[in-house]
Amino acid sequence: MSPPPPAPDDDAPPPAGREVIEPSRDSLLDDPLFAELVEAKPGPDLKVGPPAPPPVAAPADDLPLAEVVPARPKPPPAGPPRRVEEPTEPPKPQVFAACAVLGCFGLGFVASMSFLGWAALTLLSGLPDDRGTTVVHTGARPGPVESTKYAADSGQIQLAGTVDAVGRAAAGRYLLLRTSRTGEVHVFDPNVGDVIAKFDTGGGRSLFAGSASKLFVFRTDDAGNSLERWDLETRVKEHSVQRPRDALPPVALAVGAGTDGPLYLVNAPINGAATVRVIDADTLAEKAAYGVPNWLGAAHTHVRASDDGLTLTASTASGAAVLRFPSPQAAPTAVVLRATGPNPPKYATPARNGALVFTPRGLFSPDGALQPGPKRLTFPTAQGTDLFLSQVVQDAADPTPELRLHLTAAAAASVPLSSVGGPKGVEMGELSAVTADQRVHLWPAAGLAVVVSTGTPTRLLLTKVDVKELLSDLVQTHVVIGSDPSRWAPRSAEWRYRPAVWTNGDGPTAVKLVESPPGMQVKPNGEVVWTPGTGAARTSVVRLRVEVGDVGTEQQFRLTVLDDPDDE
Repeated sequence: MSPPPPAPDDDAPPPAGREVIEPSRDSLLDDPLFAELVEAKPGPDLKVGPPAPPPVAAPADDLPLAEVVPARPKPPPAGPPRRVEEPTEPPKPQVFAACAVLGCFGLGFVASMSFLGWAALTLLSGLPDDRGTTVVHTGARPGPVESTKYAADSGQIQLAGTVDAVGRAAAGRYLLLRTSRTGEVHVFDPNVGDVIAKFDTGGGRSLFAGSASKLFVFRTDDAGNSLERWDLETRVKEHSVQRPRDALPPVALAVGAGTDGPLYLVNAPINGAATVRVIDADTLAEKAAYGVPNWLGAAHTHVRASDDGLTLTASTASGAAVLRFPSPQAAPTAVVLRATGPNPPKYATPARNGALVFTPRGLFSPDGALQPGPKRLTFPTAQGTDLFLSQVVQDAADPTPELRLHLTAAAAASVPLSSVGGPKGVEMGELSAVTADQRVHLWPAAGLAVVVSTGTPTRLLLTKVDVKELLSDLVQTHVVIGSDPSRWAPRSAEWRYRPAVWTNGDGPTAVKLVESPPGMQVKPNGEVVWTPGTGAARTSVVRLRVEVGDVGTEQQFRLTVLDDPDDE
């Protein structure tokens, strides 16, 4: 390699014939910030040592997840430096000073980081928080029961496992079935005639209950206890709270299927008084706790609620009991049901409106009085209050139970459901994980019946039933409301409902309002209309009475006003 040329001598005189022109001094050189920037500083230590090991990137699985933000385009490369004589605009003082301290690339880096931080906050603020921010409105609500879209006259659906718990939701429209193998809750919809959703409840030790639009889950595992609220339509977990691990774990979770609260968490030891804890459905916080002295735990605890959640029935060691709450804020009264004979009923189910109690020993009033009607297994239809079902094995040689459909107003009047056979091998009055009354479900407005089979895996046996046609065989004069209303009314929009009346009576049909919010009216054609204004209450009880001549019936439900436009 040749040696470098000698450096020029700045002090040497200029060659002959050339004029020396002193360049003008740039004002930038007198700037103190620039002087500090170009001030000589000690250089880095350039001693040669052993090479440092190359950096190792963290495994991708260990890196935190982040929102992907598209890369910003690089600025175009800077052009050649300007000559002194080229015109230029005066620089902005603030930007010039910042560039002088940080460098222009440093300033761009800071700006980019600020933008990315703002973008991350904006994007991440819309992600769901699994830790439990309360969501008041989360989209559409379940609609009413309507004529089924199931095409065949009959069929079956096989589930992945054995059903070990059954519940209701959406005012009786949804049938909830948990399978033991996966712990999933299957949601069966009679309108569709199929399972439309599954929820993971964390296994067989967990409890669940369905309300008008939510699914509540009490999850128990080695990490502790948690109470969760899920939306039935969006299938999103809206809220979750940790619960203290009690010495005695709860045995039941209950809520009215026609309302979204309150929620009841039940502890029922076998050697002490039960405790019913009232839980706020929005915050999942405990509001009150009531001891029930006559309630001792049974081998299988079944707690069921009326649609409004104010009447509970429970299986106890001494027989079925009824708990009635005057209001969600008041302590309940408890009554243990007594039947004629030595054996009291072991479990019970309240009517949708709480006016009756159905048991394996017949019908009772909520205060414990035995009522006229069949003295065998009775249970309500999945939707509606004008009809109920009974089940009995008529022939020992044929273990298939006979199902009959009864009028609530005249319990002795009934017609057979010959196309629907009850499940085989089920003891009618005995306690088990799934009792006999939880295996047969009829939705009159959908025209569909479902029988939950025994055995493994569980099968759902579907049969279409024309309830209106069946009732035509009755000689007793009857009026039955065969439709299901929508229980959600968007504010400032018109809500409409025209009851479907099934009757063999004579005379004009009249629809009357017994209890309703202000402004609700009945049109001459029997259609009920209401436009909730800005002052309308969040929830209202609606009681309709339909009369045909001298015979009539009532329908009661809770109507909720929706304020969020997304809920309409």
